[in-house]
Amino acid sequence: MSNMIEITLSDYIDVLTDYHSGGSYKTLKEKTKILHEPDYAVMVRTVNFESDDFDNNLIYCDKDSYEFLEYSRIKENDVLMNKIANPGSVYIMPKVDYRATCAMNLFLLRFKNINQRYMYYVMKNSEEYIKNQAHGTTTKTITKDEVRNLTFLIHEDEDERERITELLTSIDYKIANNNKVNLELESMAKTIFDYWFVQYEYPYLSREYKSSGGKLVFSEKLEKEIPEEWNVASLGSFITEASKSSVQVNEAREHSGAIPFFTSGNEIILYDEQFVDGFNMFLNTGGNADIKAYKGAAAYSTDTWCISAGDYS
Repeated sequence: MSNMIEITLSDYIDVLTDYHSGGSYKTLKEKTKILHEPDYAVMVRTVNFESDDFDNNLIYCDKDSYEFLEYSRIKENDVLMNKIANPGSVYIMPKVDYRATCAMNLFLLRFKNINQRYMYYVMKNSEEYIKNQAHGTTTKTITKDEVRNLTFLIHEDEDERERITELLTSIDYKIANNNKVNLELESMAKTIFDYWFVQYEYPYLSREYKSSGGKLVFSEKLEKEIPEEWNVASLGSFITEASKSSVQVNEAREHSGAIPFFTSGNEIILYDEQFVDGFNMFLNTGGNADIKAYKGAAAYSTDTWCISAGDYS
């Protein structure tokens, strides 16, 4: 591994700009129009990065505004940073099929004499340090001068920087692809649910019901019409609850193994003992409401409720 050297960000910054670089608030108000209907260009916001969604919940500007804001046009692999409201959070611009420019709360950074994505990974890995440079009591913010004065350790050898960038980029692309697959699967699940429980059609069983003359009857319990062949039952009548776990999350971390250990957060730990097998669901009883499903040997924490559908699974 090559030696590490300390740099000051200003020595590598080629562009450091933002929406407000175009002049006073009065000038910006006169020269730009922020629109909520599709138009000439998209104004990229923090929410797009935080939700990893660059197709929905967009705001726009017209052609005149986009041309006036030419100093803050965003390209693929540009580094963006929050300057207010969680200042110091670092993002990288993905490839999009539209013109894009900065919305109000972001700095745009481009670098010279160094790989753009490498600098993104250096800064992303140092977010806590960057956030500590922000100032303010009620609302924290970070200034351009504070950004320029940031210092980082980087690899001295350029070839090693390139190898690191290539590896991390490959991992990021795989994560992004998996996320897209998950979204597609989630969309398919919602579509199937809508066919079965709203439209009362069963095309995935090579047959239909409602459109083929299937009879609907009114259910007093559900206060809606349901297929005549359906029964109404409570959830508790067909689920099976597994025994409550006595293992806390911190205790599970002290063990190692190959069994997924589900917690009431997003974290899944590897444990050395299975509690259940088969298809089970894991529900949070503390923290954020969440449900996870898993098929196979598994374990879970004391604040996680494990249930299965038993004979109905």
